Amino acid sequence: EQFPSNVSGYLTPLRTWADAGIPVLVLRDTPQPLVDVTSCVDKHRSASEACDGDRSSWLPNDPLVVAASLVGEPVHVSDLTDLMCGERECYSVIGGVLVYFDARHLSATFAATLGEFLQRDVEAALK
Repeated sequence: EQFPSNVSGYLTPLRTWADAGIPVLVLRDTPQPLVDVTSCVDKHRSASEACDGDRSSWLPNDPLVVAASLVGEPVHVSDLTDLMCGERECYSVIGGVLVYFDARHLSATFAATLGEFLQRDVEAALK
């Protein structure tokens, strides 16, 4: 399995920066839809919830986050998942805005809504 080797590959640089006292902010990977969200939403315009997915399926383990948790301070993690997902599902459209433009990337419009939350995490990491 590649996951453990990915975690160990991240540990060296994170520990190097931590030992030097350099604050690091790791961004958790976004949920990864198992459907072509744009095509699905286009097909189900009036019922875009048909394009939503199970949070546990859409949210893979993130080796960089695991490595960051092993290193600890001054490495911080910004996890914006709760802004894209509820307790059990992840959304394809939020507030009339398409969340994804493909299977791995947020739409620019939705990403712009995350700025204040990311800024909060950046400021916390720099304190």
